[in-house]
Amino acid sequence: MFYMLGTLFFVGCLLLIAGIITLIVALITKKKKKTGLYLILAGAIGFFVAPAIEGSMQNNRSARQKTHESSEKFYKVNIDKVKVDDTDWDVTGTTNAPDGAKVICISDDESGQIITKNDISDASPVVKDGKFKGTISGIFATDDKAKAGEKVKLFVVATKQKVWDDDDFIKSEAADKILNPDFKIKLTFTKSQKDSIDDVDSDDDNESDDSSDSVSSSSESSSSENEELISAYKKSMNKYIDNKSWSSKLSFSYDHYGNQAKFEISNDAMSLSKEEKRTIYQDLKKHSDALADMCDLKEHPKLQIITTDGQVVAETKVLSDGVTIH
Repeated sequence: MFYMLGTLFFVGCLLLIAGIITLIVALITKKKKKTGLYLILAGAIGFFVAPAIEGSMQNNRSARQKTHESSEKFYKVNIDKVKVDDTDWDVTGTTNAPDGAKVICISDDESGQIITKNDISDASPVVKDGKFKGTISGIFATDDKAKAGEKVKLFVVATKQKVWDDDDFIKSEAADKILNPDFKIKLTFTKSQKDSIDDVDSDDDNESDDSSDSVSSSSESSSSENEELISAYKKSMNKYIDNKSWSSKLSFSYDHYGNQAKFEISNDAMSLSKEEKRTIYQDLKKHSDALADMCDLKEHPKLQIITTDGQVVAETKVLSDGVTIH
């Protein structure tokens, strides 16, 4: 295309020169000037139109290139304000990322998303007017050895790139780019956060000790201990929901025999996209699994998310660790 435009420009130049010469000769010889004028007009079209078309095409190509680069780029995020909320950090920040970019936070040894929106309907904070709000999970950002006052190293970016794989973890090639010193932040793990996390373990240990002293047979002891572990899990999950201010729009129950945690949410959840439903499931599953580990459950509970009128939003696949989105 650019070759054709170049040819058009070259021909236009020749016609323009020929037209001017023809017009000058006509003026001198006092002959008709129409031929010269026509040549000048035709040359002018080629001379001016070709560059205009080429410029427009280059602008369009540049715009497409910028759009592509924007979708592939990882943008630095600045954390401007931090507030401790139970086990988590509520953060607000700024970034040069375009509107609609999602904010991602991972640790150096974890490829799962650990920052969520305050609203349960979407697990990833979204940039608007260069700003965002989110909650970073203290449970997933730290381990059992974390001490109060410790600086927790995390990596935060904003991007429009699709970085999740089929299992809802950050793709390895994207994680490698996010784990960059330019994107590193540090948050202080406070005593109140540690106490909130340790509270579950403390309740579990006390109940287990009481159980071992009160039963007489190994089978009864095992059964009683399992019931207490389940009780600790249920207590912890209800506490998590209450602390996240979800209790008004989300209820929780647990089926002991089916090892299934059931979450009931409002009917309008069925109108959400599959991606939004998946993020709801992903957020609840991560917290459920973490609490199950802290309570020493033998296996992670399966999850089912339903609406108040009984429609299934998402549930754990029976024969795998995957999820079915309805």
